[in-house]
Amino acid sequence: MLGRRARTIIPLALLLLGAVLTAYAVKIGQASMYMVLFIPVIRIRGLIGAIGALMIFAGFILLHFLSFQGYVPSRETLKKRQRGYGQTNQRLRTSGGFGGVLLIGPIPIIFGAGKRGMLVPLIVAAMVLLLLLFFVIPYLLVWA
Repeated sequence: MLGRRARTIIPLALLLLGAVLTAYAVKIGQASMYMVLFIPVIRIRGLIGAIGALMIFAGFILLHFLSFQGYVPSRETLKKRQRGYGQTNQRLRTSGGFGGVLLIGPIPIIFGAGKRGMLVPLIVAAMVLLLLLFFVIPYLLVWA
């Protein structure tokens, strides 16, 4: 089983290297970028860009699967739970909330349970909307 640091570094390294290769492919003319409404589209015509796009895809897949690898309890943890150990942490696990932000273009959809679970997604959504207002929309108006 991979360590916690490796489960984070490997997918992020793939994402970064894939982004660098794709940007290099755009620079040398093997790829081009477009905006369709608010969705970025990359058209790849060369091997370097294809390898970069595959590395980005693999990085996202690995980030998803390796992030959940540590949440599966080991046999030792299951045996301790059967014996009665770990009962003091049960109250801590159930007292927290959860939340998330689903961005569909510039429109954030915030969901969650509890005040603590809604606070972070609300802040993230506000930051994304501010970035959109101050950076993206004026840039699009200049090109219009």
